Amino acid sequence: MAERLHVELVEAASKALARLMERTGLKKVDLTNRSLQLYEFVDAEIRDGGKVVIRHEGTRPGEATRETEVKLFL
Repeated sequence: MAERLHVELVEAASKALARLMERTGLKKVDLTNRSLQLYEFVDAEIRDGGKVVIRHEGTRPGEATRETEVKLFL
């Protein structure tokens, strides 16, 4: 079942949405749906004691791998 939603985005969110549309070629509705599903997943994992980490592999010989932990406003 589809649900209609009217939202007013703050400037930072509006700019992020525009960048994502440009980079991915996706429509606002698709990005909004994907974003909410991803946020729900990350929120559930963190609340269950997990961590969400972005791993950046080194691309040059000897370059270290670095990790960034994803934090949410809980």
